[in-house]
Amino acid sequence: MKRTHAIRIAAFAVVGIFFAWVLARLDWHEFGQRVAGASIADLAIMLVLWMSVLLLRPVRFRFLLHALGHVEGADYRTIWASMVLGAAVNSFAPMRAGDVVLAVFLRQRLGVGMHQSFTVIIADWACDLVCVAIIFFGALAFAPAIAAWTDHAIVTLIALLLVGLAGAWAVLHWRTWVLVLLDRVLTRLVPRWQQRAMANAEEILAGLAAISTWKTALPLVLISLLIWGLAGLSYWFGLRAVFPDASVAGAVFNMALVTLSFVVPLGSGGMGAFEAASVLALAVFGVPLEAAIAFAVIAHMLQLGSVLLFTALAVLTRQIDYKSLRSGAQKREP
Repeated sequence: MKRTHAIRIAAFAVVGIFFAWVLARLDWHEFGQRVAGASIADLAIMLVLWMSVLLLRPVRFRFLLHALGHVEGADYRTIWASMVLGAAVNSFAPMRAGDVVLAVFLRQRLGVGMHQSFTVIIADWACDLVCVAIIFFGALAFAPAIAAWTDHAIVTLIALLLVGLAGAWAVLHWRTWVLVLLDRVLTRLVPRWQQRAMANAEEILAGLAAISTWKTALPLVLISLLIWGLAGLSYWFGLRAVFPDASVAGAVFNMALVTLSFVVPLGSGGMGAFEAASVLALAVFGVPLEAAIAFAVIAHMLQLGSVLLFTALAVLTRQIDYKSLRSGAQKREP
């Protein structure tokens, strides 16, 4: 835990130094004009598109639940409520605590086991990571100038993707041998938990193997493309509101870098990381600092506001309360 705290403190220090540098260079008068003169029509379109993304993401999650055979008859509204509730918690609590809330809610309302929920959550993450990486590389090809930091980012991202894909392929291809090896390790180290851990591992690997089939992968890709296409348009309209000359490539590159900045969830709701990533990304496409900060602040507020609005609706319509979630979290898996 001490090492994790040290990493978080170091990350916050870096973000703090970055913002001190940005604020020292910011033309506050122009920043105020950008915010005050933002196009209401463009911001309204941005908000509608972002809400569409929040409504579409549960469709993919529900598809994954059915594809992995974890639950029959999972209704959309319950999954939507669990996802917006998890997103709201992630907006205020660090280290992806909202994913735990999502898993607890699914177990409570649909009877989905915690390890089963986390299998779907990991698959959901993987879809997003692959899509965002493709968007990152594609948008960067249209950048008028390549910054020094992007070279390191490209190498790091390619290496992570290759290692991740190769590792996933190897584990699934030699799944039987992986399970045998895992069984031996668990038997020696933690014999008390060996049986339960092996049952969970077998189910997780079986679920991930099911996603790799074309029957599942193709619809998953199409849904993911639609989700990220709408998200990219949302960023573009939001950026146009404060910088009319904004390019689509610049907006989607900004979206990709903001999303990648959340891979290491050190802060609450991406506070600071969202704005820093936006400044870095938009500078590559020649967007002035004042416009980049104005967009980042407005976009982050609108995204957070839409999540909180949907969460309030979910709490009211699905009869969610803290006491029931807490009791659900304390129940052990059967």
